[in-house]
Amino acid sequence: NILASLRMIQGDLAEGELLAKRALEVTERLGLREHPDAADAHYYLGLVLAQRGEHASAQSLYEQAQSIVEAALGRTHPTVALVVGQLAQIHCGRGEYDRAELLSQRALEICEPVLGSDHPDTAFMIYLRAEVFLEQGTFERAEPLYLRAVATGEKALGPDHAGVAILLENYATLLRQMKRDTEATAIQTRAKTLRARYVRQTSRR
Repeated sequence: NILASLRMIQGDLAEGELLAKRALEVTERLGLREHPDAADAHYYLGLVLAQRGEHASAQSLYEQAQSIVEAALGRTHPTVALVVGQLAQIHCGRGEYDRAELLSQRALEICEPVLGSDHPDTAFMIYLRAEVFLEQGTFERAEPLYLRAVATGEKALGPDHAGVAILLENYATLLRQMKRDTEATAIQTRAKTLRARYVRQTSRR
């Protein structure tokens, strides 16, 4: 599972898929179908399929992961929030915004009380809610969430982290759609600066 996650971060979806499938086969062979490790394998495999556009298959894997984690660790475990957040993205992509909004809200309500308001996962859940509102065109609801996600990401990761740059880039997308091009350009410039700085810092390690 760990290797599958690393390969996906590196952009090697094919290898990530093979490793996630192997992890799933191992858990089944060992009789661990209801173990959290099996949920992880379902989750990572779902991530690969979702990125390929195979949303129905990804949804099924996410739902299996959710069922396993809730039974093994409880309905308020942070892993449940991650899975529910991915389900929100699936429904958002289909235009099922009411369902996506409910799921993204649930993910945040699970995550924030357990991990705190300054945790990277909390920033991600706030971002997911912002994305739902962006996709359905309710920009006035999306903007404060993007700003909150950026602020949370800066506290959790540091102001120069590449993750903050990603949040800023998505906020800039919102500003473009709101016809606030000057602000969007300034935000994108900051994001590019952060990315370049992060690359320099990591290359020296």
